Amino acid sequence: MEAVKRPKYDEMPAMIAGVRLPSPKGESTEATRRCAETMNNALWGVRLHEAMARLHPDVRACVAARLFEYCAIRRAFNLHKKLMAAGAESSRALERREAAVGVAVLFARRTCNEQTYPREAADMYNKAADEWAKQNRMAKEEP
Repeated sequence: MEAVKRPKYDEMPAMIAGVRLPSPKGESTEATRRCAETMNNALWGVRLHEAMARLHPDVRACVAARLFEYCAIRRAFNLHKKLMAAGAESSRALERREAAVGVAVLFARRTCNEQTYPREAADMYNKAADEWAKQNRMAKEEP
């Protein structure tokens, strides 16, 4: 019997609700992974993983892409705000987060392709985004 080599954590794709997220080329995927982890935690927090799985794959991909975009923008903004308050210069962490924002925005635009999705999906997005914001207000963000 042949041993199966499990991929290392940093080799596994970042996903939200089973939707694979793109990462900035030539950049660390840490910002993307952090968004995937924290957004999946938010989905679990409001018990939406199963409901997301039942959505049409195109709708689920769009909702996941918009959640990734929301997370990436908020994390970059929060770090930028902290750096400004401390009078600090731009950091490598902020550059990674800004790269993730660019990828997330393009991914959402391409994935959603200006489609409208059912009210149920919009409600899922709103609940997950609210839960993400609540969980991340309580957790201390690391650079």
